[in-house]
Amino acid sequence: MQKPTYYLKSNLLRNLFCVSFCFLFIGNQGFAQTKKIPTRLLFILDASGSMAGKWQEGNRMDAAKAIITHMADSLAKENISFALRIFGHQSEKVALDCKDTKLELPFAKSTAANLSTTLANINPKGYSPIALSLEQAVNDFTLTKYECKNVIVLITDGFENCEGDACLAAEKLQAAGIFFRPYIIGLGLNTESKIKFDCVGQVFEANESAKNFKEQISEVVISTIMNPTSMQVNLLNEAEKPIETNVNMTFYDHENKAIKYNIIHTLNGAGNPDTLFVDPQRKYDLKIHTIPAKEINNIELIPGKHTIAATTAGQGSLKINMAGTSKYKNLQAIVKQKNQIINIQNINSTQNYLTGVYSVEILTCPKILISDVNIIQSQQNNINIPAAGSLQILKAQPGYLSIFKREQNNLIQVAILPVGTNKQSIQLQPGNYELSYRAKNAISNKSTVQKKFTIVSGIATTTNF
Repeated sequence: MQKPTYYLKSNLLRNLFCVSFCFLFIGNQGFAQTKKIPTRLLFILDASGSMAGKWQEGNRMDAAKAIITHMADSLAKENISFALRIFGHQSEKVALDCKDTKLELPFAKSTAANLSTTLANINPKGYSPIALSLEQAVNDFTLTKYECKNVIVLITDGFENCEGDACLAAEKLQAAGIFFRPYIIGLGLNTESKIKFDCVGQVFEANESAKNFKEQISEVVISTIMNPTSMQVNLLNEAEKPIETNVNMTFYDHENKAIKYNIIHTLNGAGNPDTLFVDPQRKYDLKIHTIPAKEINNIELIPGKHTIAATTAGQGSLKINMAGTSKYKNLQAIVKQKNQIINIQNINSTQNYLTGVYSVEILTCPKILISDVNIIQSQQNNINIPAAGSLQILKAQPGYLSIFKREQNNLIQVAILPVGTNKQSIQLQPGNYELSYRAKNAISNKSTVQKKFTIVSGIATTTNF
């Protein structure tokens, strides 16, 4: 079996339409570019009551405002437009207002000019609806006809204290096709908050003792936006071309095995594996949910570079067909490779498998066993099975009844029917059969009755005892 490999490649083009956006808790990945793509950055500012806590000569709110102001100056130099959403600033904490979030400055030419006045009028007051702010931030980016990078930057000193779940909000964004690992800048975050934020993104703690902390933070964020860390996963077909796609991929933290991302592999508009943006400070183990699954372990990203992880994943498909209308209930087939069950497939369905040889056990009555089912790259293997017939059994009194299939001189038991019922029906595959029946209250072996019958596809056969 060929071993998976991964290798590095830098400066890969990634275009993103404005209906998708990158969300960051203080700065995360933008896009490696070979052409200039406009960027819009949304600040989400925590103005909850805890932001009144002491920070250097002032408080955390003063520190947050300083970070935003300094970043705004840097954004202007890079020609990056920005907007400002604030939460926890409209209601006092006693109001327990978990809907206190508002877009105070939308994306506009006047935003930069109005920033200082807006910030000056903000004082820490209420609660921290972080999850709600994230969810509503999606609508802060108005749709445009041009390509752009949309970035969300959150500045906070703590975790969610409303009923919202910031981790779940991040998962929802990921499920909607927004797959970017956030960075979190904390102002005096405690250990518990840092741990909670781990499910959302990577924490960067502002250094309270550093006089130039706002310059340091701004430099990190802007550098990250302009020089992103990215990766792609190449699923190679038998010709070693990265064109296999549309399978789920799960990223695990290599150290603690925690699930970090779960997405569906996608090819972009150019037909190349889509670019992903993940936390570059981690090593990853990747499980690719082909059938059977593939793994790429110990993937290490280099900040500011583009990493390509690749593995052979050539696929073909298997379709299991039953002629006519099946009267079986939930008829399925067991697909095995090397005597290991790898999938349960429904009849009259098509499923992709990695190229190779499989065996298929179709759970008809009797079971149909097919070995050496070959799955070939980009081809469909069709298994056609005949429609079942039905057997109606009428018994004058309850009794023991078994059904055997006759194969030359062998009787192969295929079903044992319940004792206590007088009328029974069973679906059987076409062939020659034999029934063995004995009334429940009979006390002699001579009471056993044998009957032979033939099942034809789509035909109902009736027998009486």
